[in-house]
Amino acid sequence: MQARAGLGLIGLAFALVVMAGSDRVHGPMNVNGDVVGAESGEPLADYAARASESLRTPPPLADGSAADVNARHWALVSFDPPADAATAAAAVDGIDGLRVGTMFVGPTVSRSLPEPVAGTTRADVFARELDLIGRSAGIAVEGDRGVGITGLLVRGTLGQLRSIEGRPGVVAVEALAADAVVGRFGVRPLPLPEPEPSPDMVAP
Repeated sequence: MQARAGLGLIGLAFALVVMAGSDRVHGPMNVNGDVVGAESGEPLADYAARASESLRTPPPLADGSAADVNARHWALVSFDPPADAATAAAAVDGIDGLRVGTMFVGPTVSRSLPEPVAGTTRADVFARELDLIGRSAGIAVEGDRGVGITGLLVRGTLGQLRSIEGRPGVVAVEALAADAVVGRFGVRPLPLPEPEPSPDMVAP
């Protein structure tokens, strides 16, 4: 069973690479200017501290000036370990006016997210998108198995973004400058954890 699970995760990784070329499932935005997310090799604790500082002293506007205190910022909400639909939804629920635009599953795949329609919840939206990814890979996608939502791209005021910090599963919230425009900044979501080898796959 564990060997099949390991092979399933390998299959998911391959599926994520293939799916990254579709029109609704795509890789992170091209890096043409500002970048949000942990730097290569940056310890997670260091990134979390740096991200938290961005919610108190955000990057300046393009002209070097400071944004209005009520300005809205794009921000990356990161989860470690990867979150299931309910955990990710709880991280952003109850914040009036917060926009949730994109869901990331590892560094390769992102999905644009619609707003919940009447009779559905944010968790329903996330679960549906995760299920579509899982079906393409041929296995279930669950946060507690190390395969789930590693990040959300959201837009809100600094006060709204600070209210996300400390919620279950959230490891970091990093804000961009208030004048950052989608498609003109890069996103570096946290990677999916490496699958643990099963005893059947470990050499003696």
